[in-house]
Amino acid sequence: MKKTLSICIPTRNRINTLNQNIAYLIQIIEKHKIEKQIDVIISDNSLNKNLQIKTYDKKYDYIEYIYADDLGHDQNILNLLDSNTSEYIWFCQDHTKINENSLLKILKLLNTRSLDYIFASTKKNYFLLPLYKENNDYLCFNNIYLNTNIVKADQFKKKYQELMPNYNFSHLVFHFAIIELIFFSKKNNVSYLLEQCSQYKYFDTGGEHKKMTWSNYLDNYLNILNFSSKFYNNFLTVKFENDSLIKNDFKKIITNKHNSIPTLHRIIKLSSINEVKNINQFEFISHPTFSKLQLYILKNIFYNKNYYILYLIKFTRIFDLYFIIFLPKIFIKRFINKLKIVKSKLLL
Repeated sequence: MKKTLSICIPTRNRINTLNQNIAYLIQIIEKHKIEKQIDVIISDNSLNKNLQIKTYDKKYDYIEYIYADDLGHDQNILNLLDSNTSEYIWFCQDHTKINENSLLKILKLLNTRSLDYIFASTKKNYFLLPLYKENNDYLCFNNIYLNTNIVKADQFKKKYQELMPNYNFSHLVFHFAIIELIFFSKKNNVSYLLEQCSQYKYFDTGGEHKKMTWSNYLDNYLNILNFSSKFYNNFLTVKFENDSLIKNDFKKIITNKHNSIPTLHRIIKLSSINEVKNINQFEFISHPTFSKLQLYILKNIFYNKNYYILYLIKFTRIFDLYFIIFLPKIFIKRFINKLKIVKSKLLL
């Protein structure tokens, strides 16, 4: 008989963070005696095979630890899908703490309703856009973080395998697979939990998360944006070419300053300290997230090689002003986080 839920954790070089997370999950599972309903599967593609992972899987039969070859993040998630035998999967980042009450609530929900997808908020009192209330299917566009997604395993795996050849190394195959699954399945039962179901970066021992952040490198960041642009533009122009209603709704969701300003801000920052070395395509410039002004800036930096634009933005800090005018809360939060990092370095 299938278990209800597998908590699936892809990980890489975060041994202390991972150990704390697994110990926490064991405590919750044992406390509520839900081991017959839950599996915990870890796929670890760490560079060093000699990392001291505690051998929990030898003591607890509901834990499976896989040491995987380093074939990228997307393959690491596929390893979890291949090992899973439960009906549903909750993807969870290694540093993310699943809230105890939320886990119990989700188990009850899955055992009493036939669902295909649950959006599980990582924020307190998540605000649901009116568009999402009108059509719950649109929630799938907010699944960018692993731990916001609980999916029906078999149908999700099939869709993931279909997309993997075209989008491997994007870090986003799971994101694309959920979107396609929700929009192209004939019948979907979608639900959502707006209370905070998990806490991001709760287990971040010794700054292990910061050491492995892929987006600190310009080539990596632009390559992933290329994949994202390829998927979204295909989604708009091919998948729904004759469905103007969905296309318009999609544009309302994705074309917003909360996405585009932080993205462009990071590109400019990384471009000022890194050269583009391994980028042969600039498809990210046509990403539907960007406004006309932002597209003009990107084209001048990457197509026209007009570095005066980049230097002007860098030295006048004019884009910081643009950021703080339109997204003051996000800018201030990022600024405070930078101060904390500087402070921690000074204390070393």
